[in-house]
Order: sequence, then C-alpha cells, then structure tokens
Amino acid sequence: PEQFVPAQAPGEPWETCLTMNRSWGFNASDSDYKSASALIHTLCEVAGRGGNLLLNVGPDGDGAIPPEQAARLARMGQWIERHGEAIIGTGPG
Repeated sequence: PEQFVPAQAPGEPWETCLTMNRSWGFNASDSDYKSASALIHTLCEVAGRGGNLLLNVGPDGDGAIPPEQAARLARMGQWIERHGEAIIGTGPG
C-alpha cells in the first residue's frame, strides 16, 4: 500500500510506502509534514502488523536532505535507539 497502513496485514510479506509530507521526492512548496510522533506511530503500526516501512526521503536539487526531513529522521533515530527492541526483529502481533 501507498500512504496508508492496512487494517489487516496481508498474508504475505508487505511494505507500506509513505511520504513525510504530501509529495514523493523533493517539493519545495510542500510544507505539510507529518510530525515525528506520527511517523513513529506509523512505524510501530507497520512493524506490529509484520510489515516494512519504506519512508520517502527527497533530497533537494543539491542532494541535501531538507531540514524538516532531517529533523524527523533524527527524532525517529532517537526513538529507535531507546525502543528499537520493541519492533526490530519482531513478528506480527
């Protein structure tokens, strides 16, 4: 699925493809970003249903990660450092 987490996990390996805002790739005019908390919640939902989260990161024209994306990735990384064992290597529950 793209842009949502299915209510029921498919009966086969699966992943959800998700953007941090509303656009795939870099879009300077799209500032409607999901919060870091919402992205972490989605990560947990996907892991809890046995899936993989493919989170879109769109570098700008110079190849730099926009600050809004970098901040969310850093916050997710901090969460994973503290709580990763709750989702890494687990199965659907």
